[in-house]
Amino acid sequence: MINVEIVVENNDIFNEFENVYLEYSSIIKFYKIKSDFFKGYGGAKHSSSFKLNLIFNIAKMSIKDMTMYKYNRSDQGLSQYTADHLNKGDLYIADLGYYVLKGFQKIEDKKAFYLSRFQVHTNVYWEKDSAETSDLISYLDKQKNSVIDIENLYLGAKEKLQCRMIAYRLPQEVANERIRKKKLEYKRRKGKAPSKKLLASLNYAIYSTPKW
Repeated sequence: MINVEIVVENNDIFNEFENVYLEYSSIIKFYKIKSDFFKGYGGAKHSSSFKLNLIFNIAKMSIKDMTMYKYNRSDQGLSQYTADHLNKGDLYIADLGYYVLKGFQKIEDKKAFYLSRFQVHTNVYWEKDSAETSDLISYLDKQKNSVIDIENLYLGAKEKLQCRMIAYRLPQEVANERIRKKKLEYKRRKGKAPSKKLLASLNYAIYSTPKW
């Protein structure tokens, strides 16, 4: 088991930020309790469930915010409130469930930073005024370096969010395992195969962050 406090103490990156916030949510079930407000997956007749959303300051090992919501409240819907918890210079990290470009823009407006994995189906543009999308994965495939640093990109057909993107080419055995798991996940949950674009993206770990 990893001791988070030791990791934080021994990692110089946390010295760069006053606060480093991680956001995550979990579904919690009450198997023998029923509620009209905290309805279960099948409605009020089923055991109650709720979503617990947590914002944790890993730099100070403290909880910033912990809130209960109905279980079907989406993480993307919650992301619009993230910037309310941030101050200038803070760093915010969350998984793809919170991936909302307008939310990232709000974070930038607070002069704070975000670090996010890239949602592969997001439109990518080399120029802000361009109407033609770019094939990011094909571009990465043509690069020779294992770490590809793209200093300026624009994300979203409407948002055109300016960002910096860093992609890490993964070892082939790691990429193959990610692809295998993704195929199984789609077969189990959706009964179909994932897109070629999605599978190709699994050869990389791709992250976006503010340009400045």
